[in-house]
Amino acid sequence: MAFNKVTAYVGGAGTGKTTELKRLMLLYIKKGMKVLIYDDFDHPSYRDVPKITIAQLPYWKSGIYRLIHTDSQEAFAAISKYVWNALIVLEDCFKYTGYRFTKPMLSFIINAKQQNCDFVFMYHCWAWVALDLSRRCDAYVVFKTNDTPESRFTKKDAPYLEQLTEVHKLVLLDTNDYKKKLFKTKVNG
Repeated sequence: MAFNKVTAYVGGAGTGKTTELKRLMLLYIKKGMKVLIYDDFDHPSYRDVPKITIAQLPYWKSGIYRLIHTDSQEAFAAISKYVWNALIVLEDCFKYTGYRFTKPMLSFIINAKQQNCDFVFMYHCWAWVALDLSRRCDAYVVFKTNDTPESRFTKKDAPYLEQLTEVHKLVLLDTNDYKKKLFKTKVNG
């Protein structure tokens, strides 16, 4: 696994994002790496995953855990300080990113990338994808949605918008409701 990657999963509810993410998490675990799922509430899709607290993060050595903490800034500060060599999943992340990344969010990503962490940003639609993500995202896993990449990005925001739009169209045209496609942005060369 290559660390320091930022990936966005974009798809409507029930399109297979969580199922695909669970496959990815198992790959990380098989390689002896850690996985941290962050959310500010007890998301039903992850109730089988044990919880970890901010106070326990400095002692975390292995496995998949979920951090449920209502103050996202406090959670991001703790993750930046204590989490190394891990996949960090931000579930329903529009709540934390908004339409643009805040300075603390950018610092969080930069710090965590320096600590060999990969990120997965989970979005339910294109309209909620943070514009700043297009400049930092290494790949998108595209699922079916009711909106399109053009509803969020311009060519200025995402120089690869035409290719991303084509990938999204292919997913929408497929009769399989759980169809997904990987799109690599080549943002980092």
